[in-house]
Amino acid sequence: MISSYTQLLAQRYEGQLDEKAHKYIDYAVDGACAHARAHQPTCWHILALNTQGKSLDKRLTRHSVLGTTLRNLAVDIEENRAYRHHDDLPIVRADATQLSQVFQNLISNSIKFRGADLPRINISARDVGHEWIFSVQDNGIGIEAKYVDKVFVIFSACTPERNTRGPGIGLAICKRIVERHGGRIWYESEPGKGVTFYFTLQK
Repeated sequence: MISSYTQLLAQRYEGQLDEKAHKYIDYAVDGACAHARAHQPTCWHILALNTQGKSLDKRLTRHSVLGTTLRNLAVDIEENRAYRHHDDLPIVRADATQLSQVFQNLISNSIKFRGADLPRINISARDVGHEWIFSVQDNGIGIEAKYVDKVFVIFSACTPERNTRGPGIGLAICKRIVERHGGRIWYESEPGKGVTFYFTLQK
């Protein structure tokens, strides 16, 4: 959060800050990311999601989960003028906090790894009988095929040419949360044309 808001300050006041101010911003971002690597979830903490999560017997609607997610990301969405559309999502059995974290990580990535155009994010769900398939689709820079084995691995930088900072734990956490709910997660992408992440939840 420190890193994100510091970078938003730099974007909003671009052209109004001197070299020393930009240097301070870089120090703040580097420090936040270093702290994240040292103190945010490690592999052990991700494994512990199985026991630290809340009960899955609560039935959740899109209003209670996606609504919370979009409020948490309101600043990023506004700053990047991101357009997002979502279908009427189904009622599911899930841990509200963890499911919101999945949506938040996926939507944040869509904004962070935007292309030249304004971010366009589409969220939907499809009934396939015994489960729901959720999707988060964007029009960003996509993921190259050579990174297919690294996308859900903790601290793996999938695309160094993106020139972005971050501890690299978001998708690893998504994977663990989805698996805790008895589902699976995967993606389809064409570099330069965006990526669609899919995950399933049982009915």
